[in-house]
Amino acid sequence: MPRFLLVLLLCVPAWCASEAQLRRLLASGAGVIELPPGQIEISAEIALPQGARGVEIRGAPEGTTLRASAGFRGRAVLVCRGGARVRLAGFAIDGNRAALEVRSGLPPHDTPFARFTPHNGILAENVDGLSVEGVRFRNMAGFAVLVHGGAGARIRGVTVSDSGSRNAAGRNNTTGGILIEGGTAGFEVLDSVFERVRGNAVWTHSLYTAPRGSDGLIRGNRFAEIARDAIQVGHATRVRVEENTGERIGWPVAEVDVEGGGTPVAIDTAGNVDASVYARNRFEEINGKCIDLDGFHNGAVRENVCVNRGRAEDYPFGHFGIVMNNTNPDMQSERIVIARN
Repeated sequence: MPRFLLVLLLCVPAWCASEAQLRRLLASGAGVIELPPGQIEISAEIALPQGARGVEIRGAPEGTTLRASAGFRGRAVLVCRGGARVRLAGFAIDGNRAALEVRSGLPPHDTPFARFTPHNGILAENVDGLSVEGVRFRNMAGFAVLVHGGAGARIRGVTVSDSGSRNAAGRNNTTGGILIEGGTAGFEVLDSVFERVRGNAVWTHSLYTAPRGSDGLIRGNRFAEIARDAIQVGHATRVRVEENTGERIGWPVAEVDVEGGGTPVAIDTAGNVDASVYARNRFEEINGKCIDLDGFHNGAVRENVCVNRGRAEDYPFGHFGIVMNNTNPDMQSERIVIARN
């Protein structure tokens, strides 16, 4: 007589967490919240209670991944608005870019990215004391982290890979990395890794009518294969860019924004940027510019190294090592120290 083995598969709740369970877990918006282990499919943005204060959301020791579903709708997988002392740590976000990429250009001149770009990883609006540590982002259609306003944002030890969308021409549309906009003060991006990002990997930006970002530190990050800028400091004051390293800036060539004039740059500047220092950064294989100082004044550029080892024809967007400009009407290229580069 044949024998059959009957196996009963039991679902332990912590292993089989649903989106609904996750929403209930985060609804309190206070204290320490440990996410369930495993992968949780997310269909719409999950927002902490507005004005949440003193909350920590951390991944399970076994690993937690929040994955946007193919039908995801929302500004970001996780959204924080207002409040203070919000810490997000030790989990992963998979943005499902293959399903959610939107072929779009840049927002209108009077619209911030926070009101324009959907499908981000984390969106924080006017949060004081935001901390994002050890979070892993992959396949993001929008930005991995988008910080709009607030003070004291600290991003450390994150990884961003295979992220960013394209415009109608198939070029990068600036998305994929970390964007700090809207006059954010006292921000840091430290010791993080960016690989295969289509747009700007680390970017400060504000509308011309908005306050400038201020008192920032971008240090110790590593970049590889970025199709636009590894770092862009835009419309900001008192920003230090130090001891970052990178390679293959301006690749893949097909994703460089030729039509929009988006020449790749290792360290770029835009708008009105003063009282800032770019120091001890090293980049290799740059298919574009090493350092662009368009808008930079009353600051210093010291001890930076850029090295290309190929032939000139290996760099179709090859450019000058250091470029100065004064596109912004509020500044002049003056009182700049350029030394030992």
